[in-house]
Amino acid sequence: PYQDRTPKDITTGKTHPSEVESLPWISFRCKFDETLEMIDIDDQAMDLTGYSAQELLATSPKAYRKLIPVKKRQEIWKMIQEKAAQDKPYQALYPFHAAGGEISWFQENGRVKKGKDGVLYVKGWVIDMTERKRTADALWESEMRYCSLVNASPDAVIMVDKDGRILLVNQHFCDLLGEKDTDSLLGKNMFQ
Repeated sequence: PYQDRTPKDITTGKTHPSEVESLPWISFRCKFDETLEMIDIDDQAMDLTGYSAQELLATSPKAYRKLIPVKKRQEIWKMIQEKAAQDKPYQALYPFHAAGGEISWFQENGRVKKGKDGVLYVKGWVIDMTERKRTADALWESEMRYCSLVNASPDAVIMVDKDGRILLVNQHFCDLLGEKDTDSLLGKNMFQ
């Protein structure tokens, strides 16, 4: 199994900061074709996916790429081709059907490289972003609820920073000033 355990930036080769190292991750090498079948995947796969490295290889019914929704697999393949043509690394965020039926969110970072055998491969690493994605989604939902409450308020609402720049207003505040929409006031200084 693949054992490169140092997460490195695909472009510079430098070791990633400790915040990346603290996340569950695996390194891999896969075919550079539409199947993107895994050829090598490190033994940490069990910690990340709930499947052994052997189960995730191309010949298994639980092959890694088969656990990603078809549409997303197609998007990833298209992105990899585009980035390979530019000789640049790629980064993709996708849902993954982990063992036990739960959906995890993985961020894949990779680059097309020529192997010692002269064949092109995709080499990279995958990080578990599930908790970060859940946190971001919860924050977004909370922000949307807050904005809905502000906009539904019968009172004029304004939020400014310490310098007097308008950060948030509702339509009732705009109506008091004769402004058509909230965007026309955002960023302006309320003292000028």
